[in-house]
Amino acid sequence: MIRAALLAAAALIATVAGADTVGTKRIEADVTPDLQVNVRVFYPVSGAEEIMSYGPWELPIVRGRAALPGDRPLVVISHGLGGRDWNHHLLAQRLVKRGYVVAAVQHPDDLLRVGNAGHFDLRKAELWAAIDAVYADPEFAETVDPDRVGAFGFSLGGFTALALAGGAYDAKLAEDHCNQNSAADSIFCAADTGLPFTTRMRRMTYRLPSVEVSKGGHPKISALAIAAPLGAVFSDLADVRVPALLWEMNGDPVLVPEFHSKRIAEMLPDLRAQHSSELDHHYAFLSPFPESIRNSVGEPAQDPPGFDRLEFLNSVNGNIEEFFVSALGVGTSATD
Repeated sequence: MIRAALLAAAALIATVAGADTVGTKRIEADVTPDLQVNVRVFYPVSGAEEIMSYGPWELPIVRGRAALPGDRPLVVISHGLGGRDWNHHLLAQRLVKRGYVVAAVQHPDDLLRVGNAGHFDLRKAELWAAIDAVYADPEFAETVDPDRVGAFGFSLGGFTALALAGGAYDAKLAEDHCNQNSAADSIFCAADTGLPFTTRMRRMTYRLPSVEVSKGGHPKISALAIAAPLGAVFSDLADVRVPALLWEMNGDPVLVPEFHSKRIAEMLPDLRAQHSSELDHHYAFLSPFPESIRNSVGEPAQDPPGFDRLEFLNSVNGNIEEFFVSALGVGTSATD
C-alpha cells in the first residue's frame, strides 16, 4: 500500500510538471588532495518510476540509469549540522521534475568539527567542490547548464550556502555573540557541549582537516534559497549579489531569529522574499524520516501534535521551486 501511494504521488507530480523520472547516484568531490566528500546527484532519467530502497528510505528514485542529456540549471544543497544528503530529497525530486539537476553534499564529521573555527571554512569548501565535481563529471557535463547554478541550505547549511555566495564571516563573532547572549540563544551556544559521550571522546583526538578557501563567492552562483539559517557569524553580506529567498520560524528555539535569520535579512542586498512561520519547529524543513528510524533520530524526526510536515513542505518546497524558476529559468532536454 505504501509503495503504491508513493508511486501515485510521484506520477501526479510528473503529470503536473511534465518531467522525467528521478534518478540518483553518488559522485566524489575533491576538496583537497587529501579530503574528498560524497555528493548525491538527483537527475532526470528515462523509463518508468519505481520504488527503490536506500537504507531505511523507500523512495520513487531509481539508481543505475544514465542521466538524460540537456541544458538544465544545477541546484546544490547543504544540509544542517549532522544531517544527511537525503534530508531534502522531496525538494530535490520536485526540482528535478521541473527541469533541474540537484547535488546534495554529505558534509562529513560535522559533530566532530562543530565549535571549531575551521568548520566554517570546510563547509564552504565542500559545497564549492560539489559544484566543480558535477561539472567535471562526463555524464553530468552533458546534462547541466554551465552558467545557471543555485544553492539551497538549511540551518548550518544556510550558513554554507550564504558563504558559498560570497558572505563574509568570522567565527569569533559566534564566540562574541554567545558571550553576550548565551541564555537567549542557548541551543546554538551549547551546540558542542550536548553531544553523546562517544562523540565527545572522538573529538579529543580528532584532527580537523586544513583547507584554504576563496574569500569571495563561487562565480557560478546565481540564486540562493535558505531556510532557518545560522547567521550570527556573518560580518558582511554585501557581496552576496544574487537574488535570495529566506524562510524562517519566528519561534525557532534552535537558531533564534533575532540573532540569525532576521540579522541575515537585514544584511542581504537582494532579498526577493522573506517568509515567516509562527511555528517553533526548526526541523520542519527536513523531509519526513522513515518510521523505522524516527525514535533513534529523535527531535529532527518528531512533529508536534496536529502538524502535517508533508503539507507544510509542499507549500515551502513549491515556493522554493518557483523562486528558482524565476531566478534561473527551467531546463530543457536535448530533444527540445
